[in-house]
Amino acid sequence: SAPFKTITHALQQAKPGMTIQLRPGVYGANSGETFPLQLKSGITLKADPSITGQAFQISGGGKYLSKGWAEQNVAIVAADSSRIEGLSLTNPNAGGIAVWVETGSPTIANNRFVGSDREGILVTGNASPTIQDNGFEQNGGNGLSFTNNASGVLQGNLIRNNGFGVIIGDRAAPQLINNEISGNKDGLVINGEAKPKLQFNLIEANGRDGVVVTNNAQPTFQQSTFNDNGQFDLNNTSREPLQVKGTDLANLKVTGEVQ
Repeated sequence: SAPFKTITHALQQAKPGMTIQLRPGVYGANSGETFPLQLKSGITLKADPSITGQAFQISGGGKYLSKGWAEQNVAIVAADSSRIEGLSLTNPNAGGIAVWVETGSPTIANNRFVGSDREGILVTGNASPTIQDNGFEQNGGNGLSFTNNASGVLQGNLIRNNGFGVIIGDRAAPQLINNEISGNKDGLVINGEAKPKLQFNLIEANGRDGVVVTNNAQPTFQQSTFNDNGQFDLNNTSREPLQVKGTDLANLKVTGEVQ
């Protein structure tokens, strides 16, 4: 009967275990928000997951000083055991990232990440999020990135028409399960010493390569499907053979050593 005007104010009142339920609208600097919105542990930020955020938009970003990355421009900083659900999220600022995940195991589900200048989600540090049933489209840099020692699960997402679909680097080791990665410049770029595990993903119609593997990265693929990628389905320039199980390599466009 008397809702708070801003998410910023609601976050100041919320305690662990509470849910901030949004009404339809656009939440940004013009409506009084102060970015970045920093979630607390155990807080849920929720709209209506059944319509995947179309009427519930958070747009904007602000300066965030990361422990490992220095200053960034971020819309939302996730926290351990926090949850973000049913929103449409964009950060159109220069270098803008919609959601920053650096600690703990938050859940990010049933959202739309559209039109951020840099990334929809960046996962770094030792964070281990569950990122499930989201859509990532038209983000200028990447749909998502996993760096440092990040892990977690990326499952059931639609990742299309971004600069790059998913970047996995450093020592990151997430699991990618049942995602559709299509229409990006490259679908997946895996580098550094990353060791992701990929199962049942559809990687198709990316402008250049479906998967690019470099440096000392050692991903494993199981029962992946590749279709109609522009140059190569699998482009391996790493120092190790690429492990691909349950996939018929005979019909794929492959360069580099693949087993």
